[in-house]
Amino acid sequence: MAEIVRGPMPAMGQAPVVSGGGGGPYDPGMEARVARLERDSELTRTALERIEKAVADNTVELRDLRRDLKEKALPAIREQLADVQGQLKKTPTLNQLIAIMVVIFSAAALFTGANQYLARQAPSAVSSAPR
Repeated sequence: MAEIVRGPMPAMGQAPVVSGGGGGPYDPGMEARVARLERDSELTRTALERIEKAVADNTVELRDLRRDLKEKALPAIREQLADVQGQLKKTPTLNQLIAIMVVIFSAAALFTGANQYLARQAPSAVSSAPR
């Protein structure tokens, strides 16, 4: 395996100097692999550019959506919620419903009792009436 030669750092973008090291024979498939890596690198760069553009577009769309929600949808939702709360305040509570039922049953019992009382009194009133 070749070793990196110690010395001054190479300039930006330059490969480090590698000693020959007397390594193995020439690999004819190396150029094809390097070409494939370069092609894949270019495809990756292109894909990243498309992703960056899509993210930028989505950022703008999300910003617009947030503005629309803030300016239009949220006030409408708040207004509808206030209407619902107002309607709920008008509906009777459970205690009020129970009180209404007690009043209705009491009135029914009172009328039933009064009707029975009058039914008992009516025959005596009819028999004592002049003929």
